[in-house]
Amino acid sequence: LTLLLGAKSIEKTNKVMMPLFFLIFLILAIRVALLPGSSEGYVFLLTPRWEYLSDPNVWIQAMGQALFSLSVTGSGMIVYGAYLSRQEDVVGVARHTALFDTVAAMVAALVILPACFSYGLDVGAGPGLLFVTLPEILQGIPLGRLFAVILYVAMIFAGVSSLQNMFEAVAESLLHRFPKLNRLAVLGILAAACLGFGLPMEPIAKWGPWMDLVSIYIIPIGATLGAVSWFYVLPRKELLDAVNLGAGKPHGSLWYNLGRFLYVPLAILLCAIALIFRVAF
Repeated sequence: LTLLLGAKSIEKTNKVMMPLFFLIFLILAIRVALLPGSSEGYVFLLTPRWEYLSDPNVWIQAMGQALFSLSVTGSGMIVYGAYLSRQEDVVGVARHTALFDTVAAMVAALVILPACFSYGLDVGAGPGLLFVTLPEILQGIPLGRLFAVILYVAMIFAGVSSLQNMFEAVAESLLHRFPKLNRLAVLGILAAACLGFGLPMEPIAKWGPWMDLVSIYIIPIGATLGAVSWFYVLPRKELLDAVNLGAGKPHGSLWYNLGRFLYVPLAILLCAIALIFRVAF
């Protein structure tokens, strides 16, 4: 339903869902802060451990998280980029996207980690923290069921916003290639295909090797190749002209040199380390 009108309906739904997502998690963060022992979670989260910066695996994991969370060079970002007006500040929008993505992650951490410390649970449990541990925690606090409903409404909003990205990339590609197709029919076929292929894939754990292949090779290499094409293949003037179309303050040598001589070499180095030692991003 949120994709029926393409970019217009996506924008409208995200303008509602994303603020509500932040609001809901802020409410949960305040409630969790009142739990006994939650302060230990804040200490764990906010205390720097500088010695870990010498571990290459930390940098690789951080890069992988950034690539995944921001969908760097992902098909969805390319489709969304095609919808931008020529007056839009692309670099500014990218900066805001990274900022709010980080804020969302921090708000979620302020909910989950203090709650785990309050109840003496393992903070390294991964996705189980959200789908198994937190429901148990919420059952044991006053108005826990209400807060559980609030939590999963927020997660539905987050999931729908991500699903829109993936569906729109495929739908827009098909509609661009076959303009006579009906958008509603295309979305219906995609939904049926996802259900048809997705349901037999359960349990998802058996697809671990394939998911590792994607995370170890395809995502980081694709993102790095995208950066290489920008800063080493595309002529400098053409690149700067494109990113400065809607920029209030033009981006010049500093921005270009950071991308060409810092970001790209570091991305290549981390990809090489991950590939050689088979470290999943």
